[in-house]
Amino acid sequence: MAKERFQSFGNHCASTVPFGEPAAAERSLEEEVESYMKVPTANFPTYLEVLPRFAKAVDLYRSENGALAFPTGVSPRSLLQRTMRETLTAKGLDVSGLTDTQMTDYQYWLFFPNVFIQICAGDATVIIAEPHPDGDPNRCVWHVMGLQWLPLQDRTARRAATLKMPEGQHFDYNFVLQQDFDQMEIQQGGLRNKALKSMVLTKNEPRVAHFHAILDSWVQ
Repeated sequence: MAKERFQSFGNHCASTVPFGEPAAAERSLEEEVESYMKVPTANFPTYLEVLPRFAKAVDLYRSENGALAFPTGVSPRSLLQRTMRETLTAKGLDVSGLTDTQMTDYQYWLFFPNVFIQICAGDATVIIAEPHPDGDPNRCVWHVMGLQWLPLQDRTARRAATLKMPEGQHFDYNFVLQQDFDQMEIQQGGLRNKALKSMVLTKNEPRVAHFHAILDSWVQ
């Protein structure tokens, strides 16, 4: 498994998840390359431009029979990072201050109590939950923003109008976010089960554990 790096900042916290790194040592080069090519670009829009360039870069390391071999110091992950840097630089965006890992790894920020940001070089998703106007603590208004880092000349044409969904409906999210959204209702129902006395979080959920620890400190 990829190692999630976690750090707290008072009430707030952040974690960084290595992109495309799980079990890399257990996969062949072809399998690792293929895992990158399957990245859902609806979830990670910057990769819509990066992946075709990455595929061409990979082909430069194929022999006549199609076998893939990288020289010392080059890996599919490092090649993806280099391609990401070249793609953004070609668009006139300055990424000189970013490390190689920042070119691919996603950071997840949780600003207590209601702001979540997923960010990487090139794009970000911001989710803000606000209390529902009727005062019901079991309801909220959800604001979701999909942001892309674009050259100035492209920003006006790519800007989307704010979409307000009727209550009881929601936007047709990309695959990953839709899964999370569907799961929320199920989890909230489970948490209200009176037979539930405790729960166990996986080691990959340090942000959730930190959130509830801070929440407890506020309400006790």
